[in-house]
Amino acid sequence: MVQTGNSRHPSLTYLISQFLLIALIVILAVLTPAIYHSNTEMLVTRINNQFSAGDIAPFDIVATHTFFYHDEQATALAQNEALLNTPPRFYFSLLDTEQNLMNITQKVQERILSGIADEERTVYIERVLYELSEEILSSGIYSERELLESVSLGYSEILTRGAGRSPADQNLNARSIDSLLTVDSLAEYVFSRQDLYEQMGLLEIVREYVSIVRESVTENVHYDSVATTVEQERAVNSVEPVMVRVAEGEQLIQKNSVVTEEMMKRVRAMQLIVHRYSSQQIFGRILFALIITLGSVYAFSQVFIHLKRGRQYTMLFMSGIVVTLLLTYAVIASRAALQVEFLDPLLPVFFLPLFLYVLTGKRRAGMIAAVALAGYMSLYDHATLMSFFFIIAVNFISVYFIRYVSRRIDMIAQWLLTIVSSATVLLILVMVEGLSLRNSGISIALLSANITLSYVFLAFLLPLLELLFNAPTPFRLRELSSSNSPVLLALASHAPGTHAHSLNVAEFAQAAAQAVRADEQLAYVGGLYHDIGKQEHPEYFVENQKDQNKHDELKASLSVAIIKSHVKLGVERGREAKLPQEIIDIIYQHHGTDIIQIFYHEAMKEAAGDRNSTGITAHEYSYNNEIPQTKEAAIVMIADSVEAASRSVKKPSHKRYENLIRSVVNGKIERGQLAASRLTMNELELITTALIHSITAKNHIRMQYPKDITEE
Repeated sequence: MVQTGNSRHPSLTYLISQFLLIALIVILAVLTPAIYHSNTEMLVTRINNQFSAGDIAPFDIVATHTFFYHDEQATALAQNEALLNTPPRFYFSLLDTEQNLMNITQKVQERILSGIADEERTVYIERVLYELSEEILSSGIYSERELLESVSLGYSEILTRGAGRSPADQNLNARSIDSLLTVDSLAEYVFSRQDLYEQMGLLEIVREYVSIVRESVTENVHYDSVATTVEQERAVNSVEPVMVRVAEGEQLIQKNSVVTEEMMKRVRAMQLIVHRYSSQQIFGRILFALIITLGSVYAFSQVFIHLKRGRQYTMLFMSGIVVTLLLTYAVIASRAALQVEFLDPLLPVFFLPLFLYVLTGKRRAGMIAAVALAGYMSLYDHATLMSFFFIIAVNFISVYFIRYVSRRIDMIAQWLLTIVSSATVLLILVMVEGLSLRNSGISIALLSANITLSYVFLAFLLPLLELLFNAPTPFRLRELSSSNSPVLLALASHAPGTHAHSLNVAEFAQAAAQAVRADEQLAYVGGLYHDIGKQEHPEYFVENQKDQNKHDELKASLSVAIIKSHVKLGVERGREAKLPQEIIDIIYQHHGTDIIQIFYHEAMKEAAGDRNSTGITAHEYSYNNEIPQTKEAAIVMIADSVEAASRSVKKPSHKRYENLIRSVVNGKIERGQLAASRLTMNELELITTALIHSITAKNHIRMQYPKDITEE
């Protein structure tokens, strides 16, 4: 079908109002973060001018932004720890080892072995002392001074490269300083096995040997200053500077406490991130806010482009954005008193999307508002990419879960599901941001309170706006569909046949609207009220007649005037009952400009028998109303015609109902009654199928199977 929009041009007043609201939104979106930023800068300057270490703080100071600063003391401790974990390097001198061994062997030969007459004992003593010399020299003799210096630097062990020539001997081995040998500790080391030497009868010889060694030996393990310096510098350089994270809202200085130098360091670190916006940044922010505003207003208006109330909803959307921006600034400006680390759960951005969806019945309206608000919030310095996604996610969850319910327990379930889902999103983002999970309970509590307040405000504000704007919210439509509605009670009393007809039309319209994802509740209520004008003269409508047809006594021209009047009377009744404009539009459009066939044919017959007749035109016997402008109005039109025509079907069957419904739909198409409804051919096929199922179920008709056909 050809889709046509609302041809009414917006008034100059509306255009001016829209322009002013857009300008106000852009100004607030850019100005409020800038004012908050400026206040932060003034606060830091005031602190630096009035505070110094040792003073008593006259008020609390809270971090206005999340920032990092270099903790020099912690970094120095980390570097010192890295030095302690990099012990000094020592190396064996093979040359010194061999020289020492030669010196010891020579003096042992001169002073000990030369005085022993027994050759066999000489060989034995020589072997024992030689092995002892090798043991001592292979263990290494260190400089007492170098070891003491290592101990004074805090080391308890050193690394020594082996004395051998093989690659394995060149590995560094960690050794405890307490276990190392020096010239002064040689005697203690040797005489630790005094009992063994005494049993061997060599105690006096070993005493002389120790004296020789102490006189002739020199250190064969030396401190490697170059290797030690290189490794320790490498260790120190590998230490990352210790950066301390101060979260937004964290207390820097407590009131009545003594200001320390560390406190002032944190304040000065915060000052470094507070900078003035450049002209380029300001221009970019203005463009950003303008693009978000124009884009969201356009997208929002497109959702309601074919509704008369669309401009009203768009103005309400923009006004809601203005109020939300002002409330957001108030919350963020008072965050110093709130003292919270994660501010996003406190932002008053969860009400407007919820409100717009419930008011308009369009989830897209709430989602567009959510994306716009997330964009505006990103202009604040505290905001991150996660803030943007958090606001969108929580709003989408709220819009998804809330819906009209008749049981109070279901409303509690919706509220609980929203909070649980939103808290899950919050926990995920807390982990992504690297915030403390220990404080996440506070954030969840604040978020739950925020969502709960949004629900409470919605419960109080929605009835007021329903009354002010006479909007067809799901709650209002459910109230209008109640059998206790005064208008429906009057219709049932004065025109029971029409009332029964309207109930059937409402059920058919609801099923058809559901098939094409139109507003089924609006279609249902429109079906209930579409013929309320018939209660003025119910006896002239066939569903209220019993034995006598009033039109048999009237001319066709008078009969058609009475029939056509029920639309005008219905609109008047609807306005008296203060029905929403959408319902009144369905009443006005449910016959469109269609021709009243039965009286048109009667008039043609009368004119054919009257020679003085000037001719009959189809226009005289057609409704003079507006054709359906919405899917819901078109669905009620089709359902009304189908229900009325179905009463004349003789020997009803599935096939006959299908032919009837297709005939009605095709007739509406041919006569141009659906041209402005925006129903596609595919949607009309879905509507046809839904009506076939509904009417056959209503009249207990089942499909014919081969056996049924044979029996007939």
